[in-house]
Parts: sequence; C-alpha cells; structure tokens
Amino acid sequence: MNRYIKTYTVPILILFHFIGLIGMVFINLERFAALSIYNLLLSVILIFISHASSQFNFLKLFIPVFVLGYLVELLGIITGFPFGNYHYGEALGFKLYDVPLIIGANWFMLVMGSGFLVRKVISQPWLQVFAGALVMVIVDYPIEHMASTLDYWYWDGNNIPLSNFLGWFFVSIIMQILFVKYMNKETNHLAIPYLIVVSVFFVLLNLFI
Repeated sequence: MNRYIKTYTVPILILFHFIGLIGMVFINLERFAALSIYNLLLSVILIFISHASSQFNFLKLFIPVFVLGYLVELLGIITGFPFGNYHYGEALGFKLYDVPLIIGANWFMLVMGSGFLVRKVISQPWLQVFAGALVMVIVDYPIEHMASTLDYWYWDGNNIPLSNFLGWFFVSIIMQILFVKYMNKETNHLAIPYLIVVSVFFVLLNLFI
C-alpha cells in the first residue's frame, strides 16, 4: 500500500467528521447535515483506496451488501418490514424510489468496520458473524436517535420501534456472513477507524444537540 495513503487517510477521515461535528453543533445544523452525503462518499473512497489486498474481493463484498442494503430499505419503507414504519428525509441525497442510494454504502462501511473489529478478538467464523451483527446494532443505536434531527429518516410517531434493532440484527447477520466469506484473508487499515470515528461522532451529537 502507498505509504501516503496509509499515513493520511485516517487524519482526513477524522478531520472531515470533526468539521461536520463543529458545524452541526455550533454553526448551522441543517446546512451541515445536508453535507452528510459528501462525507459518506468521501469515506467510501477512502476505505476503497485503503484496502491493502484484493480490490476484486472488496468489490465482491461491496456490490451484494450495497444492493441488499438498498433493497431491504426499499422493502422497509414500502411494507414496514423488517424495521418498522419510516420514511427518508432529504439530507442523504438522491433517492431511487424514495430510498437514498448512499444508504447501501452506509451499510457496507458498517459491515467492514464491524467485521474487521470482531475478527481481531474472535477466531471462530460463526461467532464473528453474530458478534459483527451485534456491533452493527450497537453502532446504529446513537445514529437512530439523531436521524430525524439531521433529516436522515423519520419514524412514524417519532418512536424508534424494537423491530428496527431486531431487523438490523438479522440483516446484519446476512451481511456478516458475506464479510466472512470474502474478507477472510483481506486487510483494510481504515475500516476499524471509520467505525470508531462514526460511533464517537454520533455519540457526541447526541450529547450536544
């Protein structure tokens, strides 16, 4: 891997999230929330160029997770299954059938971060799948509590249902199975830092907004 990529991608990731945090808390919440899509796009690019092994395997995971993430969200807003009844706002950019396309990339990045994190401490693949899915639910919790404030998505009645977290867990299991299959021998130095940065970012937003 190019040493400049390895040196600068983490600071760039932290810097842009820090700017977003300061902007949302102290300057203009709505304006900076509308920039979230660009932060997500930048993060996808950084994680892609930070992949130290097979770019082909990266794409073999990215494509099905992206598609599955989009389709399950589409199913969710149409039927209420498996997450509950909700609809998307405007902050996440271009929508296809009322679902922002970037949401598939968001699923992917959380899968990568959670998968690589649990792999550091758990060796059994089936345990990695369940632990990775659980980590994804934990990370989703503070995001859900800021979603409507940031114009990401809105729950009917402004209540986050338990079905959301159960749905997240079971969808995440499928995605973590794909992660174990395609990332078994892969390395990505930015996946875990991304998960940490995003988690801290949303926890701090919950505290200060």
